[in-house]
Amino acid sequence: MVYSVCLSSDSKMLASSGDDGLIKLWDFKTGKHLKTLQGHKSRVWSVAINSESTLLASGGGDSTVIIWDISTGESRTIMGEQKDKYNSSVYSVAISEDSSFIIVGSGESSKNTVKIWDISSDECIQNLQDHTGRVWSVAISHDNSFIASCSDDKTIRLWDIKSGECIRVLQGHDELVNSVLFSHDSKFIFSRAGL
Repeated sequence: MVYSVCLSSDSKMLASSGDDGLIKLWDFKTGKHLKTLQGHKSRVWSVAINSESTLLASGGGDSTVIIWDISTGESRTIMGEQKDKYNSSVYSVAISEDSSFIIVGSGESSKNTVKIWDISSDECIQNLQDHTGRVWSVAISHDNSFIASCSDDKTIRLWDIKSGECIRVLQGHDELVNSVLFSHDSKFIFSRAGL
């Protein structure tokens, strides 16, 4: 089963991931399989490609986030049990427009968080913990000012990236919210709820 797909900003490459723990890269125009990336020990819930199409981030059920060099296939784990004793499935990843940080949404029991990781130093620079259910999706505004996150708790939260403050809680869904996306001008947030 495929859990996540992501199209590169130049629309040349598609990345897909699923329950086999693999990430596959495809030529979007021809449909030709380009490369398979293997490193997760469990299903891969989310993939994201940076704006230059040089890096791919993946998050999985094995509690890890892996950053991949798309051209070489080399990888490094920036978040995982061995790094920060963080034992929670990673359901969503997003890379900032300038490729300086990655946003991670996760959750199991009481560990429902949004984390901001500095890509160059592999350090967690913010740990945002207001959701009361697992965080299914995260998105970054195109100007790198805000994060949107959504959760089992039926809310969408808008966060200030610099301060880490939750500046707005959006309510209105009757079921868990499992997808969130900013418009290109960052004026609107789109969401999807239900199973």
